[in-house]
Amino acid sequence: MMNPHIQNDFAYYRRVLSRMKNSKEKKKLSVNDELANKMSFFFAYPTPMMKVLIDATTKVFTKEEEKENLIHSLSLLANVCLKAVLDSLDKEGGNDQHVLLFLCTITGCVILVDHLDQRGVFHNKSTIYIKRAVETITEYRNTTNTDFLLNSLRFTTLHLNDETTVGAVKRLLVT
Repeated sequence: MMNPHIQNDFAYYRRVLSRMKNSKEKKKLSVNDELANKMSFFFAYPTPMMKVLIDATTKVFTKEEEKENLIHSLSLLANVCLKAVLDSLDKEGGNDQHVLLFLCTITGCVILVDHLDQRGVFHNKSTIYIKRAVETITEYRNTTNTDFLLNSLRFTTLHLNDETTVGAVKRLLVT
C-alpha cells in the first residue's frame, strides 16, 4: 500500500520479458512466466501480506471453537498494544519505533478479527476497543505517518460499511 508503483513496475517488466526474442536470454531469467503471474496476483491487492495472512488463517482455523479462541487471542493482543501506546502517550516522549510497531500490530489484529468474526470488529460489542484504537492511530498521524495503517483499515476490512458499524469509527476512517 505504501509502494503502489511496484505493480506498475512489475507490469512493465513482464511486458519487456514477453518481448524478448532470444529464447536463450529468456531461459537465463530467474522469473519465469508462471512465477511472474503469481507475483502479479500477489501485488494486485492493496495489502498483499495481509491478504496472505487472512487466507492462511481462514484456511487453518475452520472449527468455530478454534476461531473463537483465535479471535479472543488477537483481541487481547490488540488491546494490550493499545494500552502500551496509550501509556506512552501519557509519559510523553515514547519511542516512535515501538509505538509504530504497536500500531501496526493493532491494525493487523483488527483486520484479522474482522475477517474471522461473523459480525466483524466495528460493532458496539466488539472484543477490541475499536473506537479508541482508530482514534489512537489517527492521533499519531502527525508525529508518525500512520496513513498506511488507516488505509489498510479502510481497504482491507470487510465490515467497515455495515449498518452495525459505530458511527464515530466510520467517520474517523472516512475522513
